[in-house]
This record gives sequence, structure tokens and C-alpha cells, in this order.
Amino acid sequence: MKNFRLLTLTIAIISIAVMIQCQNKQESDTANSVDIVSAMEKFHTLLRPLQHQAVPNNDIRAIQTNAGKLQTLAGQIQDASLPESLKEYRQKIEKLTGELFEASKALNAESDTLSDEKILAKFATVHDHYEALAEVIYTLDTVQ
Repeated sequence: MKNFRLLTLTIAIISIAVMIQCQNKQESDTANSVDIVSAMEKFHTLLRPLQHQAVPNNDIRAIQTNAGKLQTLAGQIQDASLPESLKEYRQKIEKLTGELFEASKALNAESDTLSDEKILAKFATVHDHYEALAEVIYTLDTVQ
């Protein structure tokens, strides 16, 4: 009987330790996750001056210099968490974030080897994918 109590107590202690560890991991994951709207705002902070200053002034160097940052921020958008109001649109949003990331990745990978016209075209593709995603996110997030 004494061994049974010791075994039960040991199992209870292990169970409590596992539950605490799982709860801590879940809280940590939530604290470390960035919501998609915040990630998109960071991306737009970089995208906007490129679109409205670098492109009209044909400042290809500014686009080349920031291509890696655009890719990094697009990756953060792709990895960002969705608010409850958008979870039912997860599949569409994942498609759009994937397209934005791939466009940013292509711009970054080739920005040092392409002609100015092709860099501008690839940048325009990044911008267009961001706009398509923004239309969905901001429309759905405010409608909900």
C-alpha cells in the first residue's frame, strides 16, 4: 500500500510539472507571436517611401538596399498570428502572404543582377501583392 501511495504521488507530481511546462510554453508562444496587422504595418513603413519616393525618382539603389528587409518583413507577415475575426479566412490569407513572400524573395535574390526596368517590375509585383493582402486584411478586420 505504501508503494502504491508513493507511485500515485510521483505520477501526480510529474503530471503537475508537465501541465505547468505546457502552460508556460503556450504563454511564451502567445507572447512571442506578432499579429498580422502589426507585421503588415512594419512592412508598409518600409514599402511606402520606396513606392512614393524611390520609384518616382528612379532610385533603384534604394530598392536594392531594402530588398532583403522587405523579404524579412514579408516572412514576418507570413508567420504572424491572425486575430479571431480573420481565422475563417486563413486559407486565402495564407495564399496571399505566400505570394507576397515569394515576390519579395525574388526581388531580393535578383536585385543585384537585373536591369533597372526589371527591378522596378519586380518591386511593383511586391507592392501589388501587399496591396491585395492589405485589401483583404483591413476590409475583413474592420467588417468583423
